[in-house]
Amino acid sequence: KYSKYFKMLKMGLPMGAVKNALQRDGLDPSMMDLDPEKSITSQLNKEEDIIDNGPPLKDDPQYSKYFKMLKMGLPMGAVQNAMQRDGLDPSIMDLDPEKSMEYQKAMANRKVKKKKTQVKEPKKPKVRRKKIYWSPIEESKIDDNSIWSMIKGSFDFESMKIDQDEFESLFTDTSDPKAKKKVAADKPAASKQKKSVQVIDAKRGMNGGIILARLKI
Repeated sequence: KYSKYFKMLKMGLPMGAVKNALQRDGLDPSMMDLDPEKSITSQLNKEEDIIDNGPPLKDDPQYSKYFKMLKMGLPMGAVQNAMQRDGLDPSIMDLDPEKSMEYQKAMANRKVKKKKTQVKEPKKPKVRRKKIYWSPIEESKIDDNSIWSMIKGSFDFESMKIDQDEFESLFTDTSDPKAKKKVAADKPAASKQKKSVQVIDAKRGMNGGIILARLKI
């Protein structure tokens, strides 16, 4: 697909002319900036298709007898025990018998590489904004003598540069709500009534009150 354009470079044509030829043919001219000694898929981070050229697992000389044991009606556990006894990995029996061992290993390695390359982005911390008690005003209700009417059209707000750090320091609530709840829980509730302390029990107190009422001092 691209060999003729590299031949044009070898013939002495300038790079600009070759790129124009690529663009004329509906191809990406930036392909000429790649390494001609390497494949396009490897340079564009595209995975090359893995072709299964090996024998199916069920016909593999090393494993065929175990698949025959399964066909004869032996349970999977017994077949895996036989493999383990012979020094082989019993999990091989969980693979696809219609595909080769090499192909399935290559596919498994590709999946492992994908998981390693997928780096999770750290979660952004939740930012709590300070409450600002104001009411928005509709543009139609703005008076002609107001400051907003006076500066309208005289300043380009889209080109205004905002200091993000200063904005966050002014309008971000850095206090921890969990800490506030903990402090509130530690403080004694004002609504709780003070418990009265009784020196004597209620019955004796009542009897003492009767005696004191009868005494005339």
